[in-house]
Amino acid sequence: MNQKNEIEISTLLHCFSLLEQETYHFYRNLSEKIDFPHIKFLLLDMAYESLKHSKMFLAIATPMFKKVRTNKHELHETLGIIWEKCRRLTNELDITKKFDEGKLSAILKESLKFELSLIESYSNLVEEETLQTIIRKLFLLYHVNYEMLKMGLTSIVDDKKRLSNLLSSITFLMAKEALDRVKNNTPKVKYPAPYAWNR
Repeated sequence: MNQKNEIEISTLLHCFSLLEQETYHFYRNLSEKIDFPHIKFLLLDMAYESLKHSKMFLAIATPMFKKVRTNKHELHETLGIIWEKCRRLTNELDITKKFDEGKLSAILKESLKFELSLIESYSNLVEEETLQTIIRKLFLLYHVNYEMLKMGLTSIVDDKKRLSNLLSSITFLMAKEALDRVKNNTPKVKYPAPYAWNR
């Protein structure tokens, strides 16, 4: 990632905040359209993690650049394919009234790809030299603890890795349960004298 100026970094942080807010609504609304209680609970957990990340990004971006405001129309230009992935997920959610097991498994797999994209983008952001400069200025102007802020951003990346592992586990378990049901429902053919040929 090329070094960005401070305004660009602040705009990016605002965009990530809006993106996480959209992700929060996605997971929360998805949880309301499924009939799997254990998965519903996990999706709500993911939703509120995303809301937390949205507020963290905004908290860092706002103090030094109060005039920077990003709306959803600018998200595509700033975030590109990541925003497109998010929109595809939310569009699928909008047109589907109820998610059966097959549809849920498919959208969770797409959600996993989306979360992995976020991990890559956020990891790059944490290493961005200009971001380190912004955090240091926040320390000088507002006595914000530099290490705490950096730790906060790093924790977002760690949270995303945990959520990705959670999504991966959910999709694996759903596939395993479906396979087990197929095996259990396979008709068993009974032969009246299976060893008669050996007499």
